[in-house]
Order: sequence, then structure tokens, then C-alpha cells
Amino acid sequence: MDADYNLGNLVEEVKDELQDESYDDNRIIRYINQTYFETFGELPYSFFEKVYKYETIDSGQMQLPNDFESMIKVVVELDKMKMPLRYLEPSKYFQAYEGEKVYRYTVIGNEVHFKLPDDFNCDGNDEELDDFYTLKLYYMAKPAKLVNATDKPLIPSEYGEILVLGALERAERRRGNYDFAQIFENRKNELITNMSLRYGPRQLNGENRAKPPVHIRINEV
Repeated sequence: MDADYNLGNLVEEVKDELQDESYDDNRIIRYINQTYFETFGELPYSFFEKVYKYETIDSGQMQLPNDFESMIKVVVELDKMKMPLRYLEPSKYFQAYEGEKVYRYTVIGNEVHFKLPDDFNCDGNDEELDDFYTLKLYYMAKPAKLVNATDKPLIPSEYGEILVLGALERAERRRGNYDFAQIFENRKNELITNMSLRYGPRQLNGENRAKPPVHIRINEV
């Protein structure tokens, strides 16, 4: 990742394009964040895919990651064994008998509840009872607000210009320069379209294929 790709440098880029070093930093940061959040309304971009690991020796529950948005799958691992857990709705999960919960999980509130066989960690040898297994949560993360100068957006650095253009669009509209604002908006939307083609939902056996920019106007959310 580009070491210079962070909130502080994005703010400086916006100031440079506005040709106004005195422009309020807090306003620019607000414009950048507004652009950041509005960019992710429809597509599950691949760069939001994350894996969270949790180790334990028993069934139970765990807190969801702070940036959790939606689950992809849950897998439990021990040595070379891997077993996906099946999802049950909370009402069905808590109503089911213990045996019916095996290799199942549910999400309620801010927790994941999961159930494994009682002898999952033991094959008749008590020494194995202390073996930890790893629960892996594959999930879609949500973008966190950019606050500190060193904060890095989840948008790939090659598309960081989207955030700059969105801030410029808002700044020029506030200045009353609607023609300039429209130019910045059009360019921003071209990049968003290009990014959606490159990093959007995976097709063709999961491969992401880069596409050239497509000049399609996308209505602003």
C-alpha cells in the first residue's frame, strides 16, 4: 500500500486543487468522509472482505469485529480439519436441542453464538482437551470514518482520487462554481464506474478483471 496514501495527504491534495491553503481542514475532512461513505451503497467490493480469527477450547459466543457489516461464512479449524458452520436464525438456534446445534452458529445483537460437538477436541485422550481450535469469520467490513491524518481509506490507492474529486465537487458547489462542481462530479463517477468493474462482485470463477473506464453517468446517492 502507498505509504503516502492517507487522510492528511488527501486533504493537502484538495487544498492544492482549490488553490487555497487556508481552506478549513475540518470542512475538507467532512467532504472526504461524505464521499467515502456514499461510494459504498450497492456493491460488495472485494477490498471489504476480511477474515477474523478467534481461538477457544469450547463452544460459546464471541464479539463481532467492530467493523463487521455482514457475514460471508464461518469455519472452524483444528490441525488439518476444517468444517464450515451452518447458520441458523436466532429463534431456531436457541430452540434447538444441543445435538441439533452441532456445527451451527447464529448472530444476535453484537455476538456470534456457535456450537461444536462436546468431544470435538478429544479422541479419548485427555491430553487433547487443551487443544485450541480456530474459528474464522469471513465477513464484509464497513468503512470507518477517517479522523486522523494517518488514517488510510479502504478504497485502493489507485482510486483515491475519488475522494479528492468528491471533496472538490462539494467545495466548488459551496463556492457557487456549479460548472466546476459538475466537472469534478463527472470525473468522480467515471472512476467509481471503473472501480466497480474492477473490484465489484466477483464473476468468472472469482477472478477480478480490470476494465477501462466506462463513461456512464451514475446518479449521486
